[in-house]
This record gives sequence, C-alpha cells and structure tokens, in this order.
Amino acid sequence: MYSYECMKCQLTSPPSLRRSRAEEIGAVHRDRAHEGMHPKGESILIDSARIPQGREWRPVLFVVAIILAALLSKVF
Repeated sequence: MYSYECMKCQLTSPPSLRRSRAEEIGAVHRDRAHEGMHPKGESILIDSARIPQGREWRPVLFVVAIILAALLSKVF
C-alpha cells in the first residue's frame, strides 16, 4: 500500500494499491497547495504490513481467480 505524505501540511493521503496513484495525489496536492513546488519532507510511504480493506481486495481476488482458472484448465 502506498500513501503520499506532505510533512509541511501534516497531510497523509488514503492508502492506495498503486504507487502511481499516490504520486498522482501528490502532484495534485503540490499544484493546489504549493503552486507546483515540492515542499521539504514530502514522500511516498510504503506500508507492506497493512491488510487491504473493503474494495482494495478486488485486484487481489482477480489475480487469485486468474491463477485458479489457469490451474483448473490444466487439470481438466
């Protein structure tokens, strides 16, 4: 899971499955709050220990379904 963090604003975005999404959130924040400048202390946080919640399971289940379908097609 990835989150954008701006230390200057004391802001952390909601977690995202994709790093690119956290980077998009950061770009929008920079444009709106900092006129495109990069504030000191901004970063992309990686939280690999966090368990996905709610809709975040969809991509995981999709990959599991593809793997199961591939395995079952070889069995039958």
